[in-house]
Amino acid sequence: TTAPELPATTLAPYCYAYMFSYCSNLEKAPFIAAETTASAALINMFSYCSKLNDVRVMFTSWNDDMSGWCGYVSSTGTFYKPDELPEEFGSSRIPEGWTVKSINE
Repeated sequence: TTAPELPATTLAPYCYAYMFSYCSNLEKAPFIAAETTASAALINMFSYCSKLNDVRVMFTSWNDDMSGWCGYVSSTGTFYKPDELPEEFGSSRIPEGWTVKSINE
């Protein structure tokens, strides 16, 4: 139900891939401090975390291979991001139906 801290600021390929996949009781994601992500570093990281409703990230650009990183999460939630990160929605971006807020607030 509670995730550990993830203090890494740079992520290698597949670093957090599938890390919390199917954690059905996880409601709040650990803060993702990484400002840059390598290919597939976050692939399916939170897929099928059906109660997940809070994600906070520091990366400023979307990686081309983030397939399903927030797929099948709660239908409502809040996504906190840096102002520089484009507001894009879908299972490989910000979950559909979620509120977006600046991480800088």
